[in-house]
Formats: sequence, C-alpha cells, structure tokens
Amino acid sequence: MKRLVKCSKKPVKAATTWRVFMDYDDEFGTTTISKKFTGTRRELLDYINDLDKNTDYYNIYVEEPYGYEDGETLDDLYASKNIYGAVSGDMTIEEFMQNIRDLYANYFPNSTCQVKLVKSLGTALWIDCYLSKDASECENNIAGNDMFHVSFWFPDDFEGLTKDDKVPNNLTMEVSQKTIKTAPENRYMAFGSETLPFRKAKGTPDKILKTLDKYFKTLHDTTKKLVEEDRLPYKDRGVQNEEFVKSKL
Repeated sequence: MKRLVKCSKKPVKAATTWRVFMDYDDEFGTTTISKKFTGTRRELLDYINDLDKNTDYYNIYVEEPYGYEDGETLDDLYASKNIYGAVSGDMTIEEFMQNIRDLYANYFPNSTCQVKLVKSLGTALWIDCYLSKDASECENNIAGNDMFHVSFWFPDDFEGLTKDDKVPNNLTMEVSQKTIKTAPENRYMAFGSETLPFRKAKGTPDKILKTLDKYFKTLHDTTKKLVEEDRLPYKDRGVQNEEFVKSKL
C-alpha cells in the first residue's frame, strides 16, 4: 500500500471521520469507490489492513479527515504508519514519463510507447502505444497503420509545466483510442476491431501507473488471444503479419 498525497498541517483529533478510496476491476475496467470510516488512526489502520487482506480491492488510500483538534498532524500519521506510497514531490514529470515507458516495455519489449508533453493551445501529456518499434514496421511506413490504436492523455494537469517540474499530485487521465485492429468481420470491411474498455482514471501519479500497468497487461493478453484465435488483421501478408506479431509478445 501507499501513502496519501493530500497532507494537511492541521492536527488530527483522536477519533474522526476519514474517507477511504479503493479500486476494483469489473467488466468496464477499473472502478474507484469510497467509504467513510470513523475511528482512531489505529482503527483506521486495522480497517485498511482488513480491506487489503480480505477483499479484491487494491490501491487503497485515504483522504484527509473532516475534523481536527490539537494533537498529531496528518504528516506525522502518514509518516509513522506508512499508510500510502510516495509523498508529494517525489517524482519529476520526466521520471513519470519514463516509468510509463518502462511499464509498457515489460509487456512489449520490442515495441514503442511514446510519452510526451504536447504544446498547442495548452500543454497536455500524451501516451501513444504501438506494436511496432517505429514507422518502418508499419504498412507503407505510416505509423497510423499500426495494429494498435491505443492512446491516453492528460488534458489539464500539465499546463505550464516542463519535464523537469514535479508531477501534480492529482491527475486525470482520459482515453483517446482503445482498439486493436483485427481481421474483418465480413467481406465488406477492410478490418475489424477489438475494443479494450477503459474509464477515465483519477488519482495520484502512482495510482495512474498502476492503472496503466493493468491496461498494458490486458493489451498484451488480448493481442495474444487474437493470435490464438487467428484474428490478426494481416495474417500472412504485409509487414505486421502473424510472425511479426508473435515476435512482439
């Protein structure tokens, strides 16, 4: 488990109300729910440990409590009990971007995941996932012809920032594309597609990384399934044929 990023300098009273967030997986992807818990910090720790051991929830973290009085600070509580992961300011944007590339390489070591800050009307962080290593491994040397059409972006969180700045603590990641090109479903289609469900993800940088790790695994497993089911888009023709796809898994 990891330590919360939202920390307050206000003191926490002995018994108070906390909001506990947790993730679980369903047919639509990752869902985050929250529950209120009232008790002391020791009781809170026991409650979180019970959730961690006896449920399918993961990525469990807490938000700052609703009530305060003289006593320990939240910073003291999280530091002494290690409730949740890295504190605010532990990761630069460049490190965050490289962590994403490294996660992708765990599942597709011979492919490419482009992560970059894009400046247009504002600054957004984009993630583009490819089965190919570069455009030369795509039909007609066009990256858009890659078998994967999978990309994510953070539309608002990186405005005015550079790769040397710290990653904001609260991120919102949205999906732009979430399909894999497949063999056509009928003779009137050039290609079919397999959709990998994804909901908007919100949370700390570490929570976003965990969400991406799970999605990359799903992408890998789904691609492997397409090979086994003989549903590849190019089969024995073209650059990204069956032998090519197998070499990427």
